Amino acid sequence: MRVGTARPAACGSIIRVKPELHAVISWPQGEFDRLWSLALAGHLKFAHMAFTQPHYNSGLVMSASFRNELEE
Repeated sequence: MRVGTARPAACGSIIRVKPELHAVISWPQGEFDRLWSLALAGHLKFAHMAFTQPHYNSGLVMSASFRNELEE
């Protein structure tokens, strides 16, 4: 193995940081529909995102998950 400058695989992109964080994330249609229906029903309360350090108001989203209970 060699250490290189390749970026890790990302599932989305941060398009704006200030005054609030805006991210665009890509999911399959079926998973998005399920996420959307759970959100509309009030079952999603917490989100966890891992992303690269934003630079010039943009960055990469490495992972994202949504839950109804706080993750420990």
